[in-house]
Amino acid sequence: DIGGTISHFYQKSQKVDAFLEKLSKLTKEEDQIGHFSNILKHLTADDLKTIIRLIKHDLRMGAGAKHILEGIHPDAYSVYKRRKTWMVAEINILTPVFPMLTEACKSVEHAMKKCPNGMFSEIKYDGERVQVHKHGNEFKYF
Repeated sequence: DIGGTISHFYQKSQKVDAFLEKLSKLTKEEDQIGHFSNILKHLTADDLKTIIRLIKHDLRMGAGAKHILEGIHPDAYSVYKRRKTWMVAEINILTPVFPMLTEACKSVEHAMKKCPNGMFSEIKYDGERVQVHKHGNEFKYF
């Protein structure tokens, strides 16, 4: 029933929030790795993917690839660093990718000078702009 679903979702989101809150307060790398390792046994692959995306979005947590990968396995970060090139990584349909970061302009005139061939613009209401998904030469914007 819908009540049970909402209750389950609320309880899970509270647990994730508590995990992230504690992680954000841990300052030692070994404590962050230990905290991350403790939650792994309770996560599905999709749960893990979502939590990593949450952590990577909040840069104030200071949990980079090293902290996350060592929480998964002690050797994971060294394997990650030994990869010869990340250009071989495949981008799958509906996988979000990060577009190039934009640079702030002091005025509209300055922006027009930087883009003499034209541009697209949007009103920015919050911290998010657009999410780009790539499949071959096809791009989808959400």
